[in-house]
Amino acid sequence: MNNIRTGTRFGGLATGLDTETIVRDMVRVERMRVDRLTQNRTQLQWRREDMRTLNTQLTTLRNRTFDMTLHGTYHRFTAASSNERAVTATPTGSASAMSFEFSAITRLATSARATSSGSIVLAPHTSIDANAPLAQLIAQGRIDGAGLPGTYTVTVFNHTQAGVRVEETFTINTATDSLNSVLSRINASTTLGIQAFYDEFSGRVSLTSRFTGNSNPTGADMGFGGAGAAFFTTTLRLAVTDGHNAQFTLNGLPTERSSNAFTINGVAFHLRNTLAVGETATVNVVADHTAVLNNIQEWVKLYNDTLQQFNTQLTAERHRDYLPLTDEQKKEMSETEVKLWQERARSGLLRGDDQLERIVNRMRRDFNDPLAGTTLRQMSALGLRTGHHSEMGRLHLDQNALRAELERNPAAVQELFVGVAGRLRASLDTGVRELTAQAGTAASLAGVDNSVIGQRMQRINERIVRENDRIERVEDRLWRQFTSLERAMERMNSQSAWLAQQFAPRQQ
Repeated sequence: MNNIRTGTRFGGLATGLDTETIVRDMVRVERMRVDRLTQNRTQLQWRREDMRTLNTQLTTLRNRTFDMTLHGTYHRFTAASSNERAVTATPTGSASAMSFEFSAITRLATSARATSSGSIVLAPHTSIDANAPLAQLIAQGRIDGAGLPGTYTVTVFNHTQAGVRVEETFTINTATDSLNSVLSRINASTTLGIQAFYDEFSGRVSLTSRFTGNSNPTGADMGFGGAGAAFFTTTLRLAVTDGHNAQFTLNGLPTERSSNAFTINGVAFHLRNTLAVGETATVNVVADHTAVLNNIQEWVKLYNDTLQQFNTQLTAERHRDYLPLTDEQKKEMSETEVKLWQERARSGLLRGDDQLERIVNRMRRDFNDPLAGTTLRQMSALGLRTGHHSEMGRLHLDQNALRAELERNPAAVQELFVGVAGRLRASLDTGVRELTAQAGTAASLAGVDNSVIGQRMQRINERIVRENDRIERVEDRLWRQFTSLERAMERMNSQSAWLAQQFAPRQQ
């Protein structure tokens, strides 16, 4: 705590005084001012930490309150399918209550693919090492490489979900490239969107587009070109099958989509299986009042938790006789005693704080004051009320009343809550700024904390440094004085010894 220079010093050799103890006791008196400053700094540090904790909680409530002003918080729907084996649905933010009937799903969307028409392994061989160089497999007569040079290029093309042609050209060196290395390069292409693999069991190769649907109605969805196209069409015996669109009848309208996942009127559908003739799958989209109620309930809990944290600090008992312990005091106490003492010393530092009182009063006022120009004017109409005055503004939610109002007039519920939440968020934002100005934030660096408390702590630190320098000078002065005393006593003792020797009787 105190940066006082110490060293090995000896005193009392001539005077017989315990100089070190005397100096230490005299300096201890001087250090009492530093101890008090250090205790003040500790109290300010505790206040800052407690205010930052409250500010973090207030920021969380402010952000959550902003969410309560958004349309999507109240615009919640749920979808139920009568045949989830065939189709599932999920409402999005733009959904509304409606019903969809799939009276036929004749075909699901499929991807374009190229598969070997038969095994690429030539008789009499029955297998190949897919990691061996292609030239080696050709020389051994295991695969067909007739007419292919040692090095060649081949262009692979595909079509995206939007029907855009994409392609990539590969250079194949049969002396170094293997079948697996070629297929790996196709898989690694972020342009093509093709998955490729070799099946050892059947001896065949498969290339499948990651996109579904008939992406190129006027031609092939996938294919090969360039001088080395024969490697795919002859050596690997690949034949291309175009993708197909999903075909279904929705609310009596025959239609199709390039993907099995699509969105209509804010509802995201996923086709999973076809429907036999005569089968139907109905999807009903209805308002999800439970989700809205849960959102409000979670917000009320956060509001109450925040209010309780503020009220706890504002009403905590202050123990003025318990000051923060100094390092010397801690050494004389057990760990449990130190913990209990510090808890009492820290309690009540924010008791009755004007700034916190203003924040709490604004919160309660902005929530309870009537709202003008709305169908419902007060939160009590939604089953939200404050309890006894001893609860200090705690909210109570009547879930049955809120659910009934949501079912009767959800638009009025949204209108009122959005208005109150908007007003409350503005005052919460003001509170966050005020607490930040007073105590900074957890992200503030110690050396650049320009908050009110941070600047006060910095001034105390500067005073402690000056006091420590002064105490060091006092200690040095005391040692010099006692050293002078020792020297004077040493001279006096020497003179006394000489005089005693002069007056001593001489032996005959």
